[in-house]
Formats: sequence, structure tokens, C-alpha cells
Amino acid sequence: MHSLVFFLSLLPLTSRAGHWCYDSQDVHCGPSNWQTQFETCGKKKQSPINIVTGKAKLNSSLCPFNFEGYDDDMECTIRNNGHSVQVDLAGDISISGGGLPGTFKALQFHYHWGTTTLPGSEHTINRLQYPMELHIVHMNVKYLSPQEALKHSDGLAVLGFMIIESAEASDGSKDVIEALNNVQHNDQCIS
Repeated sequence: MHSLVFFLSLLPLTSRAGHWCYDSQDVHCGPSNWQTQFETCGKKKQSPINIVTGKAKLNSSLCPFNFEGYDDDMECTIRNNGHSVQVDLAGDISISGGGLPGTFKALQFHYHWGTTTLPGSEHTINRLQYPMELHIVHMNVKYLSPQEALKHSDGLAVLGFMIIESAEASDGSKDVIEALNNVQHNDQCIS
């Protein structure tokens, strides 16, 4: 049985115009250089992060997450955003609880993956980079648009899942995997 690790990030995300990448792709446009290229980078609440489990502290006041609509059939658009495959979601899919300050509507999910020789997760746990990472991006329902939510520290919540290789097929990702051939180039999308 393989384990699935997840973490929650409730951080203000800013739109990064221009070219960026990860150090494993090109150190000149990766995170070690982001703070020189983008004024909002290089601060304390900045991706990517390394979770050090030996220093993690349990917050016993946190309650379980409540997932709404995750088991329903969902309409979506799959697109190549230039950095990854992004699945834009429609419908009533949301999370609450887990220490979140309200209800958050699911907007999209995307992947960070590597190659057969280079892991691809954006974040690390004890400096271990995983083969793939899934991010599910949610917006606080008190805001009217993602652009408005981006301006507030409680605007977005991102669930992150570290994914390890498995010999077992996953029914949940079958449709996305089958769609990859149709979104091989930047800005291609299918519904």
C-alpha cells in the first residue's frame, strides 16, 4: 500500500508575469533566482517549501476538512498553461473546516511532475522531492473573483498532494491522462 501525503497552503498567491521555471529546469529562472526577477518573491510565505517533519508541530485545535461535491460528476476544461496541465473546474465543489476561515470553492487543479530520472514535485518533505505533486486551488467564497481573492491573505487555499509511483491504475486520473495527447502545446485546451 502506498501512502499519499498532503499539506495545505493558505497563502496570498501573486500572479507572476514573465518567464519562470524551477531550478531543476534552469537555475537562471528557478526559485533560487525568483527574488531578483519578481519583487513579491523571496519572502517568508514563498513556494517552494521544504517541510521538515521533525520540526512540525501538531495543532490539536484543527478539525477535519469537509469536502463538498468532490464525489459528483464535474464539468471541466483541460489545458496546457505553459508550465503544466491545468484542469479548470465548474460546479459546486468546495472545502471548509481544517482551520480554514470559511468555505473555499475549487477553481482548478494542476500537476508538477518530473522525468524518469528527475523528480518533479514543487515542494519537498525532509528534502525529498516526489515524482509528482497535485495542487487543488480553492478560492474563498466571500470574494467575487480569483483576481480579487489574490489580493487577500485569506483569498486562496491550496491542497497539495505528493504522489508516488504505483503499479496500480487510478480511475480518478484516467480521463486527465487520456487527454494529455490533446494538450501537448502551450494554450491548447479541451472541454
